[in-house]
Formats: sequence, structure tokens, C-alpha cells
Amino acid sequence: MKIIEAIIYGIFGGITELLPISFNGHYAFLRGAFNMSSLTEGSGYYIRSAICLGVMAAILFGSAGELRKTGKELSYIIGIRKMRRGEKKDLLARRTMSLVFFSLLLLALSLIYRGYADRMVHLLYSALIFGVYGLLLFLCNRTGQETKTDGQTTLLDAMLMGLGSAASVFPGASVFGSSLSIGTARGLQSAYTFRFSLLLFLAYEGISFVYYLIRAFVYGSFSAFVLLLFFLAALCAAVFGYFALQYLRYMLERKKLGAFSGYCWTIAIVMLILSLINA
Repeated sequence: MKIIEAIIYGIFGGITELLPISFNGHYAFLRGAFNMSSLTEGSGYYIRSAICLGVMAAILFGSAGELRKTGKELSYIIGIRKMRRGEKKDLLARRTMSLVFFSLLLLALSLIYRGYADRMVHLLYSALIFGVYGLLLFLCNRTGQETKTDGQTTLLDAMLMGLGSAASVFPGASVFGSSLSIGTARGLQSAYTFRFSLLLFLAYEGISFVYYLIRAFVYGSFSAFVLLLFFLAALCAAVFGYFALQYLRYMLERKKLGAFSGYCWTIAIVMLILSLINA
């Protein structure tokens, strides 16, 4: 893999993982349109794991406010910190963590077929998934009504967000975007949906980082040059992911998440045309 390819993948990874527009779909586009190096064989796994690391950094630095309460309660639960005298448990934060845990269990099932999904980079397949996913974005964000507060979120809401995200690991769909859209369709308040989805996606990116790193050790070869590529990809993903997250927050505040459906349909058409040209 070339240095410029690692940088491009890092930039696309940071932006498209944290906007609801599918990194795997854009990876399929880059592979099909420009014949870029693979991320699902050999040392390419190091670059894929670097993108996960960069995205996690972008979430932690870009959303410290949303995650602070939940992170504080988690530190109490696992014993990193001790509660001070007179300090009370944040029951809502703990309830959110338990619901995220159930969602993550369902989302983690996607690791069973993640390898197959990663290799499904055909332009035509990705174009079709982009089209269906764009419709999901459009419908969920058109019909959603913010009727549920933090404490009214149910286990069914969490399970649906987990299952929807698990079905969105294929090129053309977004794990993060599906969680946001389903939460919106279920009537969760936008701020809570954003925080819940961030926690779920952060945990999943951590699991994915380990998954890709293990595959890199097994199938790839490590060198100083690969380490440089890893650093560049992680840095680009973190920087561009940070700004993508701020833009997503801006769009959510203005109830315009469904606007990304138009982008998904546009790139689906472009990929469909390219697939016909390459046929």
C-alpha cells in the first residue's frame, strides 16, 4: 500500500464512519473506481484497525460532554474510582449503560459474518445497499417523534438499535447511522439517541479494532513502513472524524439527519453507472 492510499483511507474513514454514509460503501467505491489497495488482506488489516483507532479518538475528543456522565458511572462500577461521601449513583447513566450492553451483544453478532461483509466490495451490490439504506434514513427521520425521555427508553428500543446496526456492516450501510435512525424512529429524544449511539459505536469500534489487529497479525507482515502507514491513517481518521462529528451534531440539532439519504442515493447511482461501465 502507498502512503497516499493510507491517507485517503484515513480521511474517508474518519468522515464516513462518523457521518451516516457508510465507510465500507465508500471503500467499495474507491476499490472499484480507482483500484486502490485492499483493506481486507495482508497488511491492509493494519490500516483498517488504524481507522478504528482514529475514529475512537475522534469520539472521545469530540464528544467528551455527552460521554462524561456515563464514563464516570462506569469508572465507579469497575472500581477505577470510588464514590465520595454524599455522592449518589446516577441511575439514568447506569440504565443507559445496561441498555447499550444489550445492544452491543446483538451488534457483536455481526463479527460472525464481518469477514464476508468486508470482502463484499462489488460496486453493484454496494449501490443497491446504499439505495436501501438511504430509504431507511429517509423514512426513519421523517416519521420519528421525540416522545421518549432518557428513562422511558425500553429494552426493545435498545435491541432494535443493536439488530439494525448488526445488519448494517455491509458496504453501503452505516452502523452508526442505523443506530441513530432507528432511535429516532422509536421516538427517543435526539440528544439521548446521539449519546446512546455514540456509546454503542465507540464500544463496537473498540471490538473491531481488536478484530482487525488480530487478522493483521495472522495474515499481514509488519515493518517500519507499515507502522508509518498505520500512524498516518489513524491520525487522518481522528482529525477528520472529529470535524465530521461536529457537523453531524449540527445536523441533528436541526433535525436534518434524513438529508444524508439524498447523498446515499446519489452515490448509489454513481456506483451503479460505474458497475455497468466495468461490466
